[in-house]
Amino acid sequence: MTLFTVSFALYDWENKVFHGNKSKWYRFRNFSFAAQGCYGVVPFTHQVVNHMMGYNPMYLMSFVWVLIMGAFYLGGLTILMTKFPECLTSSGKFDYILSSHQIWHVCVFIAALIWLYCVRTLYAWRIDNVCTMHASGTWGLERKYVV
Repeated sequence: MTLFTVSFALYDWENKVFHGNKSKWYRFRNFSFAAQGCYGVVPFTHQVVNHMMGYNPMYLMSFVWVLIMGAFYLGGLTILMTKFPECLTSSGKFDYILSSHQIWHVCVFIAALIWLYCVRTLYAWRIDNVCTMHASGTWGLERKYVV
């Protein structure tokens, strides 16, 4: 999905596929950004299923971080797609500062900082809390062999 999204910078999709129709191109491009972000639900669901069956404060906290990060990504994308605050005025007041594109970049940057903080905290926690062989060997297998 990332390679597909990166292809937007390498190929002239707007003119060669959408024949210069900016409105359709922007919707398609923004939908692909949203789809790539929502694809994160797959590893997130894996984490929930495999690690949150019991109470584990670190995995529970990472759940909260991922939700906050997703809110920044999707909130920024919503601002970009609705062209807020430019839609409030036609005077060009937001051409140089506080445009929807700038707000979107700030939201993406904040979401990336949240992700970095979460990953570093989980890494530090994992160094102090190593899984035993018994615990890691039974993830998802206990249910199969219990009579």
